[in-house]
Amino acid sequence: LSNDGTDIAIAVAWMYSEESREVNKLNENREPVLDDNDTPIKEGQCFMVDMGGNFYGYMGDMSRVYSIGKLSDEAYTAHQVCLDIQNEIASIAKPGTVCEDMYNTAIEMVTKAGFAKNFMGIGQQARFIGHGIGLEINEMPVIAPRMKQKLEPGMVFALEPKIVLPGVGPVGVENSWVV
Repeated sequence: LSNDGTDIAIAVAWMYSEESREVNKLNENREPVLDDNDTPIKEGQCFMVDMGGNFYGYMGDMSRVYSIGKLSDEAYTAHQVCLDIQNEIASIAKPGTVCEDMYNTAIEMVTKAGFAKNFMGIGQQARFIGHGIGLEINEMPVIAPRMKQKLEPGMVFALEPKIVLPGVGPVGVENSWVV
């Protein structure tokens, strides 16, 4: 999200609706849509592009949010909460840190900020905030509740805190980190 809210993206990628994720959802006029009734994405809404890549056999994983015009103040606040979660988790992701502890830190932060009911989805919420990456796009460790695995030097993981706002779309970020 840009500070002035003028980002506009044309992307053939994953786009998130309030209820589900769909691939390359376009209406009859080839306009990107957020929901199942072919309503075009409009001013004040956003979508997420989730990108994976491969470099000499090793996977990368990242996502970015793009908006049509300026978003609501709530969306910018929620996005900042996700950036704050990312920065805090990255700062504690040291060898010996337990994955569940990182997840719980994120839950505490998003709850304190008032966005827990929209964290990692609406209705059906993902129960993780990150996953290992390497030769595969999804590997251990998983940053989730009940995951007692400790981080080890050299592990690589994707951290992806997201908040989905009804009528607006998803905000957040995904980046990859080395322990």
